[in-house]
Amino acid sequence: NKDGLSVMGKTIALLIVSTAYSFYTVLISNSGSDVILPFSGLSSTIHISEYIYIPFLILVLYLISNSVNLTDGVDGLCSGVTVIVMLFFMLVSVLSPLMPDSAVLAACIIGSLLGFLLFNAHPARVFMGDVGSLALGGAVGVISIYMKMPWIILLAGIIYVAEALSVIIQVGYYKRTKKR
Repeated sequence: NKDGLSVMGKTIALLIVSTAYSFYTVLISNSGSDVILPFSGLSSTIHISEYIYIPFLILVLYLISNSVNLTDGVDGLCSGVTVIVMLFFMLVSVLSPLMPDSAVLAACIIGSLLGFLLFNAHPARVFMGDVGSLALGGAVGVISIYMKMPWIILLAGIIYVAEALSVIIQVGYYKRTKKR
């Protein structure tokens, strides 16, 4: 219908895509389930059981995609924040000899977002919507997983986390008190 997917439809689709990517990453692409430890250099990794790592990746992809979607608005906030996050990923990738592909993907996303922001200036002629913001959230999650640093989203994407917490608190407060 003209209203698009329901919240449940989006949730199910996002969980299916997150699950498929997580299984592909861990089991098919042979990336494994090693994670680089925070602030310890690229040589320090820990191995996590696939039975724990796959659900963890599904959760990371689902939460970051929704957090980026909550950040989206007609003001271009999602695009601006994601440019900064992708610059961070690009810098980390360039400084690491193990992940040059991440830098290329991050640079491509930065270029496309800068083009979008050009057309999103007042008066905005282009609206990103769920398709764009959920895809950007997926890209942020995928790059962090590919770099074997899914924890880095808490550092690089702190705005996404704060925005999601703000929405959760506001909705909870409204449901409890019926006041805005």
